[in-house]
Amino acid sequence: MVRFGIQAPHEQINPTDLLNDVIMMERYGIEKCWSSDHYMPWWHTGATGGAAWPWLGAALAKTDRMIVGTGVTAPILRYNQSGLFLTMYQST
Repeated sequence: MVRFGIQAPHEQINPTDLLNDVIMMERYGIEKCWSSDHYMPWWHTGATGGAAWPWLGAALAKTDRMIVGTGVTAPILRYNQSGLFLTMYQST
């Protein structure tokens, strides 16, 4: 059985559009979504380099069956560890 997943690239697409894309993809049978977690956009596409962890909470709230997670997270350089855990706790 073939299973499909997508990469939600915050450095390429703004977070609101990504969220709408994930909602639509779940309707079409996509099962997994991995979010990038980067400081800033790599391309000039109108993206904002959105924070992955709050976005993951929004994606979980708007989908029913999709498995979501980050592809890469830099907790030492980008986030204060206590703030990261607090955000994760508040999102659950």
